[in-house]
Order: sequence, then C-alpha cells, then structure tokens
Amino acid sequence: MAGEGPLILPPEGDSQRGLSPELKTILIAAGLCAFLGPGAGQIYNRRRLKGVLMILSTLGLIAGLGAYMVMAAKRSVEQTAQTNPQLLFVEGAEIMLAKTIVMENMRALQVFKWSFVVLWCYGIVDAYRDAKERTSTKSGGNV
Repeated sequence: MAGEGPLILPPEGDSQRGLSPELKTILIAAGLCAFLGPGAGQIYNRRRLKGVLMILSTLGLIAGLGAYMVMAAKRSVEQTAQTNPQLLFVEGAEIMLAKTIVMENMRALQVFKWSFVVLWCYGIVDAYRDAKERTSTKSGGNV
C-alpha cells in the first residue's frame, strides 16, 4: 500500500452506466481483430477493402507456408531416398523426417511466424485507431 497514489472513485452514477457506446465500439473492433484475426476489425469499422486485403494477406501467408513446407518435405524425402532408401520403410520414419524438415527450415518458419504476428498486431492497432476516429467524428471529438 505504501507508495500507491490515492484511490480515485468514479463520480456517483458512473459505475451504474458502464462504458460509453463509443468506447464499446472501439473495444469491440479491437477485440474482433484480436480474436478473429487480421481484417475482422477493419470490416467491423466499415473499412471493407482494407479488411479484405488483410484477410487475403493472411491467407496468402498461410498458403505460402503450406506450399513451402510441402516443397521442403518433398526435398527431404527425395534426399533420404537417395542417401538411405531403407530408412523410408522403418517404423517411425515419418516422425524423424518431420523433425528434420522443421529443423532444416527453422529460419523460413520464423519469417512466416513473425510476418503473421506483425500483420496481426497491425490489424489490432489499425482497427482501434479506425474505431476511435469514427467515434470521435460522430461525437464531435469528445472521445
């Protein structure tokens, strides 16, 4: 308790009213984006083109990762077939190959992961800013 500032209570009646509709709009937009993925908050804020582009970017990242990993798996299986073909028929070989594929492509996986994280964070911040701007213009700048 020592070192804490004074406890400030809201004025009478504020605790009964809850959040303002403008603040609810901002929180819903940012929350949608956070939980549903990049683009959802933009669509909620009626920035449909931006939202669709963000969704398509996300799907492109996922498709790119899938295509890259399929090619990496194919390379790994071909390399194993050339160097040690009997290994392909050993029980549990697919687990060993999967681990090898992931370890050999860790840098690319990191690039995909961080690209997605950056896109998602941008979506959250952008949805929040759009909602805040939209509500401030409706209420005359009082947000």
